Amino acid sequence: GFDIEAAPGGTMPKCLKTPRLLNDGRTFVLLCTTAPKTSYSVAVNAAKDGGFQNSGEIRAQPATLGFSTNDADGPVDLASAMKLEGLGGIDMPIEKAPETP
Repeated sequence: GFDIEAAPGGTMPKCLKTPRLLNDGRTFVLLCTTAPKTSYSVAVNAAKDGGFQNSGEIRAQPATLGFSTNDADGPVDLASAMKLEGLGGIDMPIEKAPETP
């Protein structure tokens, strides 16, 4: 399970519904889109039940991630972002299929 939401009083970026667990068995990737010059605040495991936990069902401690974007150009597609972070094909997240008319 997982639990990711906007922190109280914060803004959540627009993200896919489900994070992907990478092959290391410990790292989750959540694909999100952010706007330039915007501040975000994301709460992880803020709910009292469920959320991220290990295979022994020990729940991860709640945490908040706050960050801001600037107006500098960054990667514009998933392949560029993964290359920038040194991630390979085995780490490729499952993307949401485009909606059909």
